[in-house]
Amino acid sequence: MKIKQLHIYGFGKWQDQKWDFNDQQLSVIAGENEAGKSTIRAFILFMLFGLPPQQRKRYLPKRGGQLGGRMIIQGSDGQDYTIERVDNRSNAEAICYDQHGQKLAPDWLTEELNGVDRTLYNQIFNFDVFALQVEGGFSKEQLGEILLSIGMTGSDRIYQTEKQLNKSLDDQFKKGGSKPRLNQLIKQLTEQEKELKQLEDTVEAYQAHQEKSQAYQAEMKAIRLEIGRLKNELNLLVEQQRVYPAIETYHLNKQELLEYPEQIDFPEQGEERYKRLKETLQPLQADVEVIKRQLTELKSDHDELVEHLYPKQIINQIEKRLNQAREYQALVQEKYQIERQIKEKNQSISTQLNELQLNLTEADLEDLPLNYTTEQTWQDLAEQAVQNKQKLSENKSLLETLINQKSSLTTERELLETKTLSAREKEMTEQELEQINQRLYQPKQTDHPLIKQYNTQRIFNIVMISILLLSIILLLSSKHSLLNSILTGALLIVGGIFIWQQMKLRKKSLHMLNTQTEEATAEWHDRRILLMEKLTSHDHHRDQLLLASNKLKEVDDQYHVVKEQLVTLELEEARLTQLINEEKSKFSFLQSLSVQFWPDLAGRLRDIIDLMHQRDQLKATLTDLKEQLNQFEVETIEQFGQLIKADKTDFQSYLDQLKDLLFQQQTLLDRKDKLESRLTTMYDEQKQAEAKTIPYQKELDELLALAKVNSEEDFIKKAKLYQQWHELKETQQEMVRQIKVHLPDDLVGSILAGGYLTKTELNAKIQSNEAELRALDHQLNDLIKKDADLQAILNTLAHSKASLELKHAFHLTRDKLIEGAKEWLINQLALMQIERTKTIFQTSYLPVVLEKASAFFMQLTKGRYMNIDFDLDHTQLFLLASDQQTYQLEELSQGTMDQLFVSIRLGISSWLAEHIQLPFLIDDGFVHFDQQRKQEMERILEGLSDVHQIIYFTKDIPTNEQLRDKVEDRVIILS
Repeated sequence: MKIKQLHIYGFGKWQDQKWDFNDQQLSVIAGENEAGKSTIRAFILFMLFGLPPQQRKRYLPKRGGQLGGRMIIQGSDGQDYTIERVDNRSNAEAICYDQHGQKLAPDWLTEELNGVDRTLYNQIFNFDVFALQVEGGFSKEQLGEILLSIGMTGSDRIYQTEKQLNKSLDDQFKKGGSKPRLNQLIKQLTEQEKELKQLEDTVEAYQAHQEKSQAYQAEMKAIRLEIGRLKNELNLLVEQQRVYPAIETYHLNKQELLEYPEQIDFPEQGEERYKRLKETLQPLQADVEVIKRQLTELKSDHDELVEHLYPKQIINQIEKRLNQAREYQALVQEKYQIERQIKEKNQSISTQLNELQLNLTEADLEDLPLNYTTEQTWQDLAEQAVQNKQKLSENKSLLETLINQKSSLTTERELLETKTLSAREKEMTEQELEQINQRLYQPKQTDHPLIKQYNTQRIFNIVMISILLLSIILLLSSKHSLLNSILTGALLIVGGIFIWQQMKLRKKSLHMLNTQTEEATAEWHDRRILLMEKLTSHDHHRDQLLLASNKLKEVDDQYHVVKEQLVTLELEEARLTQLINEEKSKFSFLQSLSVQFWPDLAGRLRDIIDLMHQRDQLKATLTDLKEQLNQFEVETIEQFGQLIKADKTDFQSYLDQLKDLLFQQQTLLDRKDKLESRLTTMYDEQKQAEAKTIPYQKELDELLALAKVNSEEDFIKKAKLYQQWHELKETQQEMVRQIKVHLPDDLVGSILAGGYLTKTELNAKIQSNEAELRALDHQLNDLIKKDADLQAILNTLAHSKASLELKHAFHLTRDKLIEGAKEWLINQLALMQIERTKTIFQTSYLPVVLEKASAFFMQLTKGRYMNIDFDLDHTQLFLLASDQQTYQLEELSQGTMDQLFVSIRLGISSWLAEHIQLPFLIDDGFVHFDQQRKQEMERILEGLSDVHQIIYFTKDIPTNEQLRDKVEDRVIILS
């Protein structure tokens, strides 16, 4: 299986995202922490195995929407399939489609995964959490169980079965227990037997029949034991008959191996190595021959090319002249540019003179007494005229505004004078108010104790507040800031409390006083209010009258100032008019032009005069250029007239022909240099190609020496002989493994030693056993019938109804116990068979896995550790180092221990690759690796990607240069 595309509808932080892996065997998904790498890995597991509802809640989309997505995979048959899961559809069950969009069977995905479930996938192919990493190391049984689960089509059914069997056995029977069903039946049967013995008739007949029944039962028991023995023997014979082809093949191979030497000296994978070397060497030898032919052809081309080359001196002269031609071209371009500039300046001068419409010519401009002083004079006159005119307008407007303000203020003052009291009226009003106050507040009240107390307190308050303020001012002006702050705060607090107390006291006094004055007449009080309002209105209008008078005086003063400024501006206007007339007399074309346009006119006239000067300078430069160009053309034609026929009408064509000639010669020179360089390279390649053949030829000779032959023909013959011998050995070992799986060890040893029955003898013995079993069954049935008759007689001898009921209950309980015991025995036998199967997997497949894991671990640690094995005494892993020292897991560093667990995973996956090829999901699984071992791990992953697809989640790009180049265009960067 290979993942080709992921499309997330909504899963955790990802929403509507798509990633393509196409045909990449090794892909890298890189991103910082919290970038979403683990979420993508969880999504892949969700698509393959699903999630329970509670766990799906963890990955609900953060921004809303449905949880789910689809994944396109390449199946084991090479076709593309689509897996889709959606949270709210069929409880997120997988719906699979083929490449034509047809819906597949519900169990298609399980079959495609070859029965691998999430637990097993995490143990082998998912490198997020090391599922094999357990406290105290690995036991042989733990690895055996993992291998067994893989061997049982990748499911955990065997573990579930074992768990159910153990639970069922515990529920049925426990030694010394009371709650299990069989324990209760045994107890019940014992109690019933005691009761039954108490009720049984003691008649001799009953005892005689009872003894006879017991004899029958003893004989039946012996027959049943014999039947069991014969059945076991028959089962072994049947198993032996089933593996008879393997036994026969083993002994045939053993016989054939006698015809071969006991040991054949031949290099490991010698024939394949020899063929690879020959396949590699033949192209190298062919390359040497090709290089020799190419050298001959290159020498011929070189000699022919030298004949068409000019002397180096002539080529240098042409190149020098063409380099000078660049300057010539620049001068030609400069000439065209100057001619264009002269034409443009003539047009600009003519256009600007026409735009002025002053009937001026170039000759008139040359005679004008214009200079930069004139331009500045015109600029000053224009600015002063505009400014003076603007100020005159502003002052006239301001003068009119001031006249209006004076009129308005005079009217306002007259109105306010009518609303203000005269001195006589004010005096009379104040006298009347004083009289009313005397009536309201009689003189005798001033002697009231509360009035005296109130006046005394007010004076005391004023003194205290003055002292407090003076103290605060003195403290603030002092230099001790901290002390000042403390003292100031203390004074403020004390003063505040004091003022608060005085205010309370004052309020109380005023309340008592007000109570006593409530008897004053309402009429005097209202008259008093009316008089006070009249005086207040007088004060208000008097204040407004004073303001209006002051404002009128200010406006009058401002009026006189503006009047004087206006006279000054009129005098300035007359002076400017005189200066403008003087300039018009000097320059007649200014008569019809307003003064504000004079500065712009001066600038434009100055620009036209500058253009005339620039044009004259360009004309002089153009004359010099023409002389230089003519001299260069004459010299060039005289120098190279013999090589190229001159065309005096078109010198540029002559230069082009000269360039073509130089290009041809330079091309020939380049070809000559390249040919010479190629010749040198070919000589080096010839030496290198010949050198490349040497190690391969040497290795071929070494293979012949190891095989102890002198020719390729003898080597191939011996290779075939070795292959036949090796296949016989492997077939023999496989037959031994099959025999051991089905037969007990003691019988296996005898069979391998030659003590086994032939097929005919097996058939005869099986038939004999079956006949003996039939006879014993017949005998057993007769005894059962006789015992049944005796039981009937015994039943009739039972002397009471209670005895019959008790016997019935006793036999019913006994039957239940027998059935339960049979069921318990069956479960016990099944559990024993599972244990035996696990032991077979441990002994058969575990060495293969450890051998593969040892190879990975040795490569990963650069040969530091050579082998991984089990310590049988302590039932745990140990490592054999290159110095022959052994190490336990607790002696390893965390990084080395992680490398061991990864190697075991890779060993299991290599063993498993013959049946299942699933993608690896590795999420920064090598954090404890040092740089060297991490690079080695990346090389292992590169090799592993030839068999398994690998999706590597990391925050860093791989450090291994070869691996980094391989995945450079396959890195998915998460932001």
